Amino acid sequence: MDESEALIIVLNGAPRSGKSAISLALLARRTSWVADGVDSDMSNTPPHLMPGIGLRPGGERSDLEEAVRRRYVEMFRRCVIAATPGRSVVLDLGLHHDYAGELYPLWDAATHLPHASTWLVGVRCDLSVIMQRRAQSRPDIYLPARDGEVPFPVLRWQEAVHDPGIYDLEVDTSRTPAGTCAERILAAIATSEPNALRSVAERERPTG
Repeated sequence: MDESEALIIVLNGAPRSGKSAISLALLARRTSWVADGVDSDMSNTPPHLMPGIGLRPGGERSDLEEAVRRRYVEMFRRCVIAATPGRSVVLDLGLHHDYAGELYPLWDAATHLPHASTWLVGVRCDLSVIMQRRAQSRPDIYLPARDGEVPFPVLRWQEAVHDPGIYDLEVDTSRTPAGTCAERILAAIATSEPNALRSVAERERPTG
């Protein structure tokens, strides 16, 4: 695939898995590219709709789920407009479908994003490293360990965000520096074609 094409690179993983670091590394190597995703969207989310698309797995806020669905769809449509020749979009997301209602943002992505130019990248990270990063972050945002125990919501993120685990490429920031992960993504883009979103679209959308 030509680097001058308009691409959308979706980095999907749990909070503190290293998505933002990879996004920054990609932008450092492709200065005309732009970033979007959960952090930027949450910064524009009204307080009464927070945490917006950052809503964690577990169906804890069913009252927000319709707003979350709309914000995801708006984001995907925004990215299609923003991606122009020579300017690709890097999306930093935590896509899961562990909600109270029928909310499946991965399938919404497969509906609204172009299959032939969207790369779905799974960003994995060992739980021990995620907990180290959480301990170094703001406690009002990220749950820390209590008495050595990993909080259940953190465990739930690790499982839910990679279901069904359909990716064009997977990277692991607990084993590979963010810059090297970015290079792997760029190498894949240069030498192959994406197929993950097409595979998602060919699967029946979950219900219930």
